[in-house]
Amino acid sequence: MVNQEPKVKVRSLTKKFGDLLVLDNLNFEVDEGEFLCIVGPTGCGKTTFLNSLTRLYEPTAGDILVNGIPVDPKKQNISYIFQEYSSFPWQTVEQNIRFGLEIKKV
Repeated sequence: MVNQEPKVKVRSLTKKFGDLLVLDNLNFEVDEGEFLCIVGPTGCGKTTFLNSLTRLYEPTAGDILVNGIPVDPKKQNISYIFQEYSSFPWQTVEQNIRFGLEIKKV
């Protein structure tokens, strides 16, 4: 079996706003074909991570690699949709996630 580079690799990602530490040494990998959901309470850093992924924010430290190269949304066609306009507030998180998967027949 060939060991392939992960599709997305986050290494030691840290983001501070002044003295406020929002992301602290975040590390994970997403392989080709995997599906990732980022969930958590308000203020935990979800949007800060997505803004770092799309380079709306520059990380204080660490790297985000896509296909083994530093993320560049212009070259790699990266974007995201805000929750307020893309989820059903009357459904649970799980139901919202399932809806998208059911539409794609995954």
